[in-house]
Amino acid sequence: MRTKKDIEETVDQVLGNSGFFLTGISVNRSNVIRVFIDHAQRVTLDDCAIWHKKIEAALDRDQEDFELQVSSSGLDQPLHDIRQYPKHKGSTLRLWMKDGAYINGVLTEVYDDRPNDSYIVVLPKKTRKRPNPDLLMVRLSEIKTAKVEIKF
Repeated sequence: MRTKKDIEETVDQVLGNSGFFLTGISVNRSNVIRVFIDHAQRVTLDDCAIWHKKIEAALDRDQEDFELQVSSSGLDQPLHDIRQYPKHKGSTLRLWMKDGAYINGVLTEVYDDRPNDSYIVVLPKKTRKRPNPDLLMVRLSEIKTAKVEIKF
């Protein structure tokens, strides 16, 4: 069975400089490989189908049998990569920090300083305790989980 790291490297090579990027991979015991991709704009069903064919061709079926699923990260999935943040400017984020803190606020800026520590700027929601909250600069390395709040 191929390792997750080996699959990640292969997918990264296939995606190359296309503007699409890998946000996650899972492999189960039945050798079902789930690949999650994203793009600065959006990911369509046709995009997933095209990348499925290219990734499947790069993963050698003669070496072992597998099932491959390629999909977008989706709104219900956490943000994993700094490149996912810009398209969510103006959206409300729920941030669970590594130190146990929780921040709920609007994403106002994104500073991509790879390979150094990138950060985002968030305006926390008003509360009774903080009727006029200040902007917060949050390093990505300090975030445990970040999710976009879905509004209907």
